[in-house]
Amino acid sequence: MVGKDLSMREHAVLALLRRGQSNKEMSVVLGISTRTVQTYLRRIYWHLGVQTRAEAIVALYERSSHSTDTWRRQLIFDGVRYSPYAI
Repeated sequence: MVGKDLSMREHAVLALLRRGQSNKEMSVVLGISTRTVQTYLRRIYWHLGVQTRAEAIVALYERSSHSTDTWRRQLIFDGVRYSPYAI
């Protein structure tokens, strides 16, 4: 399961990715550079086994619709968990 392998920051980037935010928007929300966002995205792509942003989003939706309720709760939890980073 992807969620167990990701750091807290990677989870935060993942939550923002699901919301459709750009790298620049993610960097502002998280207070990090766009280069660091790119690094986190590369790690997330590796964990998901994808190569692009679009593939990552598709993989996330496939996992949420075909897996256990625990994964669905994790997706919702991530949105709430990282709301303090929002501007």
